[in-house]
Amino acid sequence: MVKHGQTNETSKWNASEISCPSSSVPSKPANGSNFQGEFDWSTELQGYVLGAGFLSYLITQTPAGRLADAVGAKPLLVFSNALSGLLVIISPFAARWHVYALMAVQFLRGASQGVTTPATFKMLGNWIPRAERGTLNSLAVCGFSAGIAIGGLVTGWVCDIPGLGWPAAFYIWVYLDTSLSEAARRRYLRWAGVIVVCHFADYSSRSSSAVPYRS
Repeated sequence: MVKHGQTNETSKWNASEISCPSSSVPSKPANGSNFQGEFDWSTELQGYVLGAGFLSYLITQTPAGRLADAVGAKPLLVFSNALSGLLVIISPFAARWHVYALMAVQFLRGASQGVTTPATFKMLGNWIPRAERGTLNSLAVCGFSAGIAIGGLVTGWVCDIPGLGWPAAFYIWVYLDTSLSEAARRRYLRWAGVIVVCHFADYSSRSSSAVPYRS
């Protein structure tokens, strides 16, 4: 989505064209693609756009955990996923409007996704039997990392499809979510009885404690 090689920046390194001359022949991508980006953003602006989401994702973790204890994990998951999905959908429009609009959208998206992680583990702690909790928590963590890795690979391929371009990467998840949710719902119904029984047996032995803010 961003043009390559048009950052208009001055090098900070002590180097000369005599010792390291640059080639006057334009390089050709290894895959033979002639993709041209749409936006002429500097590397500094690109860093701000990419970093906005990570920053807000980081700072919302602890407040979201306390909020999940106060109002419950389910309302937070519904709200955060709905808001995150809406922000992802409007990201291409924000990018074409202004780079700072995209930064704001990325910041809000990161904040909404930062709520998802503690709420997810709160729900796992409430509903997963204690004997299986460690395994399923590990699978959830691996799922986050695997989704990021696989999504990054697939997104590059989707952006290179003629007629789709980079905006398609912000919309293809809608189809995956609707097609995979039904299968997950059927599996959930099979295990619902077992989970509920184990949940009430385990929940009766729990006790809540205050957060040691002064420690």
